[in-house]
Amino acid sequence: MTKEFLEEFNHDEEDVAEGKDNRDISINEQGTAQKMSQDEILSLKANTAGASEIIKALQENSTSWDKRTKFSQEKWLKKKIAKYQVVFTIRKPNSYSLCEAYHLTGPQKICHLRPDSFGYLLNMANVNCMSHCLVVENTKGLVTGALCERMCAYTMVVNFTNEDQQASLKP
Repeated sequence: MTKEFLEEFNHDEEDVAEGKDNRDISINEQGTAQKMSQDEILSLKANTAGASEIIKALQENSTSWDKRTKFSQEKWLKKKIAKYQVVFTIRKPNSYSLCEAYHLTGPQKICHLRPDSFGYLLNMANVNCMSHCLVVENTKGLVTGALCERMCAYTMVVNFTNEDQQASLKP
């Protein structure tokens, strides 16, 4: 093994110099390396504040943790972080993402309008920033909002809806 290979994977040269590897560890046997049961892990998951506490508890209750190489420990930590840490992305909502979300959760609210059909509808409307539009729609304001998004603040949109289904525009 070359030194570049070891540096690339943040390996400790001590492990290689000592001849330490994972061949003698029985980590792949059906749950024998972990002292915690599945019920204990689930209760810890329900009662703790974060993934770091769960991973620390799993690490402390692992019988094979000290026998592993540094590379194997890092690999194990990455796998547990991916499993127990909640990762989400905050995105600015736009008309396409709203249509996609409505289509997945409640398509009847937007008259079963698919995101691709919605894009085609907006494209065929040929709306630009200096347009004046009259909108009659029954998609909870999705089409009206998309037109406002496309036209920026330079125009006027008039929306007609049924009084029973009128969306509240209060701040």
